Amino acid sequence: MLSSKDLSDIKHIVQETFEEKIIEYHNKTLKDELRKQFKKELGPIKRDLKFIREALNAAVHHFDMEIIDIKKRLDLANI
Repeated sequence: MLSSKDLSDIKHIVQETFEEKIIEYHNKTLKDELRKQFKKELGPIKRDLKFIREALNAAVHHFDMEIIDIKKRLDLANI
């Protein structure tokens, strides 16, 4: 038969293990919730950045065309 001390030791070990498992589960759940929230908040930012990138690409293309036009005019003027 187990002594009172053995039972107390077993109870302590089980309690520690149980608490560790609860903490692990809580941390995993918290990480999952934070990941979901981050993705939810990141969506609109990604769309805004895509729009900005497209606008900048269009502006660069426009300026490239302007430079080509200026070069053509200079060539025609023989400068």
